[in-house]
Amino acid sequence: MQWLNTGRCDLLTGPLPILNSLRPTLAYTMPLYGSRLVLVQRRSDKPLRNQVNLADKTVSIASHSPYLVRISHLATEISDSIHVKEVRVFTHEELLKQVNDGKTDFAVMDECMAKAWAKDYPELDIQTPLSLTQFQAWAVRPNSPQLLDSLNVFLEGYKKSRAYTRLLKRYGATPTR
Repeated sequence: MQWLNTGRCDLLTGPLPILNSLRPTLAYTMPLYGSRLVLVQRRSDKPLRNQVNLADKTVSIASHSPYLVRISHLATEISDSIHVKEVRVFTHEELLKQVNDGKTDFAVMDECMAKAWAKDYPELDIQTPLSLTQFQAWAVRPNSPQLLDSLNVFLEGYKKSRAYTRLLKRYGATPTR
């Protein structure tokens, strides 16, 4: 988001959950698909399945991730602390590797991204949801209405294509209208 706000880039691409708290600083495109957050953990005989069991645990999240907001809300909902370790990673796979290699016990990521990598990391469990389905979009600076309009026109057409349908199916994403 800092790169976007300073003009270093013009577009943030997904997965980027549409959050009301970020609307003052981001102009979201039309929703692209729906997905939810999941807990990534190593397979065990006693995996965490209830969000309440995250109380006083530490979860790793990519630095500056919009998912920090959801984990903060989840901590409030369970009336306990969930410690967050922000990790400097550039890909979702790097975060999966950290859990896989035992460098961290838990990570939080978009379910579609976790599913995309699951076949390469069969020893990881991604079955515990941490949120309801959230709409995902791209975003531009609020002062870029022409770029936003152009993207929405492109996306409106693309969402009617077979390629879009194949991507949704491949990543297990929920379609939007």
